[in-house]
Amino acid sequence: MVVGFLILLLFQLIGEVIVYMMAIPVPGAVVGLVLLLVALMFYGRVPDSLRVSAEGLLSILPLMLVPAG
Repeated sequence: MVVGFLILLLFQLIGEVIVYMMAIPVPGAVVGLVLLLVALMFYGRVPDSLRVSAEGLLSILPLMLVPAG
């Protein structure tokens, strides 16, 4: 599970660096997710550690969208 989180964070970091270096008006996380998508398409499958981490984050996603107050 930790390896999956590291993969997600690595791609987000790569996206942030690309946006910073090229001054693109797109969030770095979006660029990182597009790069992750391309990498997974070339790899042909989703590694188990990445799948478990992504499913864990998706299970708590509704909690992050609840307005405070």
